Amino acid sequence: MNFKKPLIKRAVAALLAVMLSLPIVFTAAVDSTNEPTVSETATAVTGELTDGVYRIKNLETGLYLETYKYSAKGKEKLCAAQLDVKEEGQCFYVRRAENGAWLLSAQNENGEYSLSWQAGTALGDYIVKTQKAADAEYTYFDISRLDGGAFTIAPAGGDNYTAVLATVSEKTYYSDKCVRIADLAQGDEAQMWTFESVPTEYLTTAYEKTTVKLYSTGKFYARKYPYNMVTSDIVWTSSDEDIIMMGADGVWCALGKGVATVTASVGTAVVSFEVTVEDKDAFTWYSQTNMYTSDWSARELEDLFFIDSGSKKRFAWDAKRNPSRSSWMESGCALASSAMVLNNMGAVKTTGYDLRTGQDGSLIADPYTVALANSGNYGAKSTSKAMYGSPIYMYWSSVASKFNVDGEKVGYHRYYVSSKKKIKDLLTKYPQGVIVLFRQSGRTHYMVFADCLNPEETVSSKLEFLIYDPAAYNPENGDGVPFKETLSYLYGGYRYSSISNVTVYDVESKLN
Repeated sequence: MNFKKPLIKRAVAALLAVMLSLPIVFTAAVDSTNEPTVSETATAVTGELTDGVYRIKNLETGLYLETYKYSAKGKEKLCAAQLDVKEEGQCFYVRRAENGAWLLSAQNENGEYSLSWQAGTALGDYIVKTQKAADAEYTYFDISRLDGGAFTIAPAGGDNYTAVLATVSEKTYYSDKCVRIADLAQGDEAQMWTFESVPTEYLTTAYEKTTVKLYSTGKFYARKYPYNMVTSDIVWTSSDEDIIMMGADGVWCALGKGVATVTASVGTAVVSFEVTVEDKDAFTWYSQTNMYTSDWSARELEDLFFIDSGSKKRFAWDAKRNPSRSSWMESGCALASSAMVLNNMGAVKTTGYDLRTGQDGSLIADPYTVALANSGNYGAKSTSKAMYGSPIYMYWSSVASKFNVDGEKVGYHRYYVSSKKKIKDLLTKYPQGVIVLFRQSGRTHYMVFADCLNPEETVSSKLEFLIYDPAAYNPENGDGVPFKETLSYLYGGYRYSSISNVTVYDVESKLN
């Protein structure tokens, strides 16, 4: 395909300007690869309280409000505990509602829950958690500033009009103090709280490196710690705007071939990753076992489990960093291959939650989001949770039905042929890649054929192809290499003669 590149650049830049004018909503989350730092002096609010993320400190005990610890009997209790900078349950997104009251959402569990009081607000009642959409009237609090700069926190309603939150001497299995409803008492510091502003302590992204197609556009996502659901203050930059242009909210536009470094920053918190722009149709490589330097990140997925037929295993792990672990992705070659092709098409999963980025819906195709589609899961909100169903035994139609391209349905078709000429012809029609099944000595393996290296060759047996092999850990053995340089050829013993069938994904209107 021939491009008039100056015209294309101007058109893509114009598209970027349009994208930047659109509202983009994103919620953030956490990654374990960077360590948070504690500010030597916390900034306490002395004036009026405004929307933001805070740690809430008890004036009498010096302990911090924390959710949601459980007693030995399993009763939910709001607690106060020693400062733990890694504990997102001590960070609260505090925002004023339209009725003038305040909502307090702890930032653990992806900010899904708000503090909630009981209808009676009786003396000694506990404060518990509730989903934001449920029992809204019980999630409102009045926060009042006292002359000394501290605040009281009171249920905005209920039968007890003098009810406030206070620490009590009762301990739980996990924490130093419980927090209960008390009657307002003048000068009682157990009922007084200071709000310490929480800055962004570090940022992470879903990538250490990634590859995008020339003249394409999209969005990168950064995850802030502590999780605070606010990303509009993230500044995005590119080391070379002629290669990839960055705009607000992570919107990007690929303008030239090459490698550039993309950086996201908030104050002193900075994270960078490498972006390669290439002018070819099939470019995504997903390794089954390398979750750090291939085009997808599983750092937050290593403690996520799937349970199928009584077998509970991690979804993914990194083979070299954790060689003793096992995971579903050990057998995930079909999953990874499907994800490559769907990603190359620009397909997105219409529904689902990605705990790595906090994104809800319109999920970019990679092995994790395809696993959600394949197993019928919506997506876990926390890495401590398990999901059900086989993530890697392929249900091709189920995967296709949950993805679309620009609103068009995705479908698939399988060809039971082993002719290299047929694969060459299919690549002409489906340049996003062809998924090839190999059978060898009772073993099976899937790879993606991306391009014919010698299309002018008239003898079918002499045709050679560029391959994306999910079995490879290192890019040189799987990331767009000739078939005879793949890990599966060099060490797996797979040959062209092992081809059993091929599968293609495309929008339904383009399939035969």
